[in-house]
Amino acid sequence: SNLVDPKRGKLPLLDFPQFVVERFGVFAIEPLNDHFPSTQPDYLAQLRDSLTAHKVRIANIATGLGGSLYDPNALKRQKVLERAQHWIDVAQAVGSPSIRLHLEGTKRLKTDVATTVASLGNLARYGQKKQVVIHLENDSPTTEDAFLLGKIIKEVDTPWVRALPDFGNAMAQNKGESFNYESVEEMFRYAFGICHVKDSLRVNKKVYRFDLERTLEIAIAAKFAGYYSIEYDEGGDAEVPTKRLIEATAKAIS
Repeated sequence: SNLVDPKRGKLPLLDFPQFVVERFGVFAIEPLNDHFPSTQPDYLAQLRDSLTAHKVRIANIATGLGGSLYDPNALKRQKVLERAQHWIDVAQAVGSPSIRLHLEGTKRLKTDVATTVASLGNLARYGQKKQVVIHLENDSPTTEDAFLLGKIIKEVDTPWVRALPDFGNAMAQNKGESFNYESVEEMFRYAFGICHVKDSLRVNKKVYRFDLERTLEIAIAAKFAGYYSIEYDEGGDAEVPTKRLIEATAKAIS
């Protein structure tokens, strides 16, 4: 959320736990790495204190890595792995059970599945030591297609690398609603800790809409027992539509 942007936002991350409890009556948050003004130990201790004071948990930290897990340059790839390990450390420090990594691409290179699997295997071993799960999200229509991610997660073959299903991101591939539901089903085959709930997707000025109830039914059929993270995506004042999504989700899964 731009509201929590440490450079331009009006709401410090330290105040966000109180905000979500008072405005929405929820007790878990999913910050982005960009929401952290610092990852120094003293700041993370302040964040833990704020979370504890308001009985709020961090469900997941969503982070980009500024590089690719399959970069053909080994030194660049190692830097990316080190950044990922840093966010695993941050997650452990603030009590988050998981992080979400972007499977970012590199120029002129198709996704290198074997190198990606090796990198994720490395991170999974580190995550296991820290008791932090690594999530992959069907976000980018090119590098993070649900079926590609399913193949990668299956090959990594560890409970420490799992899927984070997004309810609508596959709409950006312009293959229609049916493909979006199929993509969500694929992601829930490997899901564990968290999913992203929305009923629309905005890409630039275009807004895609789909059936929230049908998508929630996919999660329920998969016996998903993790967090349902609300992600309103259309811009403007988000409070009322966020409350609507929370209420619809709570009704469906109750």
